[in-house]
Amino acid sequence: MQISNLMRGGALLVVLALTACGIGEAPGVEDSVLESSEAALACQVTQQCSNATTVSCSSASGVCTSGTASGGWVECDGVRKYCPVPCTCGSSQFIEYGFGTGFNCTAAYASARNDANARLEGRCPAGTCNETDTRVSCSAIAGGQFAEFTISFFCNEPAHCQ
Repeated sequence: MQISNLMRGGALLVVLALTACGIGEAPGVEDSVLESSEAALACQVTQQCSNATTVSCSSASGVCTSGTASGGWVECDGVRKYCPVPCTCGSSQFIEYGFGTGFNCTAAYASARNDANARLEGRCPAGTCNETDTRVSCSAIAGGQFAEFTISFFCNEPAHCQ
């Protein structure tokens, strides 16, 4: 009696396992249902740019928008892509200061320039233009030299230009 129950239980496990794996179902039935439900949710949007190029994006979640502001853009799932716009040099001048030390003035200025560049990073999303580097001062300190360095610059505009 126990062997008979074990065999029935084993057979039941095999049937459950095959059903879970999709064996015995019509081929492609589940796949086609899944594909059609995904296709119904997907979207794609394209924007014609003023310079004869296009930008586009697509989304599996079905969230796509576009607009013409700032030269044109598309947005899918909250990620916006702009039409390529040429950069122009902005009209506001900025100055970043850097400080550094080194065994001589050349090394101290190099360290100070790196410090000024690190402060400059992220200030202009599309990069800088008309940069002017200035070695302000270098003076002796215990064990080496201390230098001050400035970078004056303008930002490329608009922020998403290329």
